[in-house]
Amino acid sequence: MKKKNIEKSLEGNVKPYYSFHTRQDSVARKVSKAQAINVNDSLVKANKEQILNRAVNQARSIKAFTSTHVERLYHLTKDSNIFEIEKYRKYTQSLACIIMFLIGAPLGAIIKKGGFGIPVLISIIFFILFYVLSIMGEKWAKESLIEVPIGMWWANFMLFPVGVFFWYKARKDSRLFETDIYTPLISGVKKIFKKN
Repeated sequence: MKKKNIEKSLEGNVKPYYSFHTRQDSVARKVSKAQAINVNDSLVKANKEQILNRAVNQARSIKAFTSTHVERLYHLTKDSNIFEIEKYRKYTQSLACIIMFLIGAPLGAIIKKGGFGIPVLISIIFFILFYVLSIMGEKWAKESLIEVPIGMWWANFMLFPVGVFFWYKARKDSRLFETDIYTPLISGVKKIFKKN
């Protein structure tokens, strides 16, 4: 709300910096067109340096004014994003537990060889991937590179289909990670490369 008020008031606060131009326009309106050209010519000839100094000073003033407002808006946006991130974090981390369960539990059923270690190792790899994606999304959301909901939910959206895929394969009792099912595929690829 505060950010919107600052954005609305910015236009009104910038207008006083253009007062020189509005005064010149009002003088030009009072005299005829031919006289206005003469007035402008005489102004430029007589007070060229004064006019240029005034214009440069006004340009510097408006630059300083707008840069402070832009910096203030940036910090307000960042603070607002941080609060919104914390709001979404509660929901995304809750759903992440379910997604990690969807990935980890079927891995134990799919991987028959290797005992307990290999499913845990693959689950850890997926957890690290989830952690990296969520940190990246949070950082981008904090810097307003992407919308906060997208930044906070995208790690879950990326890994949820993987969890559903593993769950589906476990229900069908698929041997997804066993090397003997890939042997015909590997031998076919070898034959293709030997021909070339």
